[in-house]
Amino acid sequence: MMWHYVEPGTGRPIASWRRKIYYLDDPKQLAFMKEQPTGVWYLRKSKVTGTIERYLEQVKGPLPTCPEVTAESARAVLPGLREKARNALETQNEAGVWVRDKVANFMGSIGAGFAPCSPRLRILLEYIEAVRTTKGELKPQYRGRGILLQAACPEADWYELQWEKNAQ
Repeated sequence: MMWHYVEPGTGRPIASWRRKIYYLDDPKQLAFMKEQPTGVWYLRKSKVTGTIERYLEQVKGPLPTCPEVTAESARAVLPGLREKARNALETQNEAGVWVRDKVANFMGSIGAGFAPCSPRLRILLEYIEAVRTTKGELKPQYRGRGILLQAACPEADWYELQWEKNAQ
């Protein structure tokens, strides 16, 4: 059995609500969280699936290496990414926003709304990254997949960005 979220360092099961962390191994805090309009999927233990078991086995061995990225490999993926990017652009609403019918699939959902974690955005950023790498604007390197901030700001150390200073 496993919990969905755990506190780094202690391994205690946690959930958050209104900017506060609740420990799910504390019966009072668990009872409180079960009364809040949040997804219940992370408030209870779930079985370790075959996928999780595979991941756990993989971390026991040598760590996987990152794929090598070159301008040529970036150019090779462009045709597939181009079609996906075109589809992503065509599925925006008239304001240029991706709207989901349900923001979350549970009773606390607020209904239709903007989804900032849209996979379509990731596809567009991957396409832009491949084009810029092919053109020589970005140094060819593997930046991970699915981390939007790294894709949006690939050259800087984004932990060190001065957001407030840059916003002015």
